[in-house]
Amino acid sequence: MKDDRSIPASQKSETYISPTTQITGSISAENSIVLDGRINGNLSSESDIRITGTVVGNVSGQDIILAGGRVKGDIFAKGDIKANTESVIIGDVAGQNMDFNGKCKGNLIIEEIVTLRSESLVAGNIRSFTVGMETGAAVRGEIQSTSERTIDESVFDNM
Repeated sequence: MKDDRSIPASQKSETYISPTTQITGSISAENSIVLDGRINGNLSSESDIRITGTVVGNVSGQDIILAGGRVKGDIFAKGDIKANTESVIIGDVAGQNMDFNGKCKGNLIIEEIVTLRSESLVAGNIRSFTVGMETGAAVRGEIQSTSERTIDESVFDNM
């Protein structure tokens, strides 16, 4: 195993923004980003993004994890999105799958599966192939499951 100090900074696979750092302006990176600080601007990566700090702007990346992170802007993930109970999003969210236990004021547009955990709160509409909700999850908006499962409404005709 190589000593991490022997790898040039340009070849490291992660950009780290510390809790005491505040950035005004957008950041774009090919490698993964860990944001513990604050950015007033867009944050984008060709790789994964982990947010424990604050973003006032849009976020786009491969997989996006909010671990107590706060985002005021839209989130676009090519892959999956995960948010824990301390996470807050004000904006729309789009991605492949979403495992959510935070608070969101905006619409969720997820291609595959949305899982709303027991402490999640969504003030907006949800559109996904499949939506699962644990007891305690709250949604103030419409839920649209686009599952290919056909619904034979004739079963309601003979009542």
